[in-house]
Amino acid sequence: MGGGTSEHGKSPHEIGRLWEEFAKDELEPRRVSSIGEVANLFAELVRHGLRTIAFCTTRKLSELVLQYAQEALQAAGQQHLCETVMSYRGGYTPEQRREIEQLLFSDRLRGVAATNALELGVDVGSMDATLHLGFQRSIASLWQQAGRAGRRRKTSLSIYIAWDSPIDQFFLRHPQQLFSLPLEPALLNLANPDILQPHLLCAASELPLKREEDEALFAELPAVYRDNVLQLIEKGNRKIGCLQPVLGGGGGGGG
Repeated sequence: MGGGTSEHGKSPHEIGRLWEEFAKDELEPRRVSSIGEVANLFAELVRHGLRTIAFCTTRKLSELVLQYAQEALQAAGQQHLCETVMSYRGGYTPEQRREIEQLLFSDRLRGVAATNALELGVDVGSMDATLHLGFQRSIASLWQQAGRAGRRRKTSLSIYIAWDSPIDQFFLRHPQQLFSLPLEPALLNLANPDILQPHLLCAASELPLKREEDEALFAELPAVYRDNVLQLIEKGNRKIGCLQPVLGGGGGGGG
């Protein structure tokens, strides 16, 4: 229905497409149509060999899109392609997620119907297209999802399929707003222990912890730093460097 060029990112291939389909169904016509259109587009892209992620805002929607896409492939006589599409969402075990990620990365899957669980933090290899069922909660999220395709400056396709919600309809009527609005600021409370704790564990899994480098980030709440370092030592499954200065001293802080 409309398109434009994004101001975000450095890729030369930043043309987007917005899609609105009018259905004759009198019972929630737009909603029924939107899910069906995403599924049909998903199936069509897969049939043409384009590796595609169909982003949905809920787990239920991702399962419905997968189901309808597989039905469309079967109706087109392409039953063998049903095994090349899967869903990816929260609620799967870590082992199930790693298996799907590996299938994606190795090109054994052509498509995934996903929630924002696949938005970032997972290497999916080279994708050709992304579909977006409804506005994805923020401009930053939408562009992050679209950026999953077209890596290494390759041409890619992103299609935003609208619901009948006010924000979806606004962007359909004013597509340049979607392509020109700035990204929302990321707000973070650096003193929140519920944030510091998992970040500390992630940091330790990437590089050895060093007091002179990490204290400013994590040791403002000494108990969080000390207790999690001790936990890592007990598990013995992370590389920890320069521990003695961190653990020195008594009480709730590092020495």
